[in-house]
Amino acid sequence: MRSLPLLRCLVRPGSLLALFALPLLALLLPGDGPVLSAGKDAPQARLMLHKGDHITLIGNTLAERMQHDGWLETYLHSRFPNHDLVIRNQGFSGDEIGGFTAKPDKNKRFRSANFGSADTWLRFNKTDVVFAFFGYNESFAGKDGLAQFKKDLESFIDNARAKKYNGRSMPRIVLVSPIAHENLKNSDLPDCTANNKRLALYTQAMAEVARPARSPSSTCTTRRWRCTAR
Repeated sequence: MRSLPLLRCLVRPGSLLALFALPLLALLLPGDGPVLSAGKDAPQARLMLHKGDHITLIGNTLAERMQHDGWLETYLHSRFPNHDLVIRNQGFSGDEIGGFTAKPDKNKRFRSANFGSADTWLRFNKTDVVFAFFGYNESFAGKDGLAQFKKDLESFIDNARAKKYNGRSMPRIVLVSPIAHENLKNSDLPDCTANNKRLALYTQAMAEVARPARSPSSTCTTRRWRCTAR
């Protein structure tokens, strides 16, 4: 698999990635060289959007629920008012990364008969950029499921980067890890401790898959689910 840079989500004016108050963002771009990432002494790596880009969201409930509010689309269009971006949300509660691999498991992506594969719909949308939200549903498999999760994530990345959904070039991919389970200090609600331990494991696994394969200087920390390449 090619070098995969890691990004940290920082609130900085002018940065697209600042739009997402999400734990781990890993940006996968065409080419073998690592992209400059957000470090103390390095420029922040950014997702470059081009005029007319088609953006597709895929993955679990975190993506699907964004259909109920237009904040993501609003941010993108306000940040790039002249880009004429096309944004499609294909998030579906219950989806897992195993349904998006080179040999997808239909039980990980339930759809009606003859609905079409994930690749079919990414191609239908002429996708230039994929926002992939995974890790939460898979986390309930615990430590025993980590190896398969990483294997499936690698297969998804390799499969997607071998495609030209827009008919011209491989897609740019943004991996979005699950958000933490907030502790609301309410005895009527589930305790977040065990859930967050699982989520930390799967966020770390996503970082390991996305870490630049040929860059020995790359390091990753999941403190507060923030990931950085140095």
